[in-house]
Amino acid sequence: MTVYEAKPLGFARFRCVCNRIHPDLAVHVFRSCFSDRVGDCTDPSEETRGFALAHVQRGVAGAYRHRTAVEKRRVLLQAWADNCNGSGVIPLKRTA
Repeated sequence: MTVYEAKPLGFARFRCVCNRIHPDLAVHVFRSCFSDRVGDCTDPSEETRGFALAHVQRGVAGAYRHRTAVEKRRVLLQAWADNCNGSGVIPLKRTA
């Protein structure tokens, strides 16, 4: 039995998927939605939220921070996945 390994979805492909759902749907909306939900409903550090959004630390803080808080991100992203699987999510429907 093979284990399915998820591969990252490239920006261009994700934009194409968004356009198929609705032409005005911007990719950034998903990042903004995640950030709002994390800020309102969970309590991770700003650093963990930044890592989950793939933000890059610059300056002295970035020079000294070599690890990426993988376990903290895993917990945060599991909470996000649980939220997305919950009943409060409105499914996107294609209109055409």
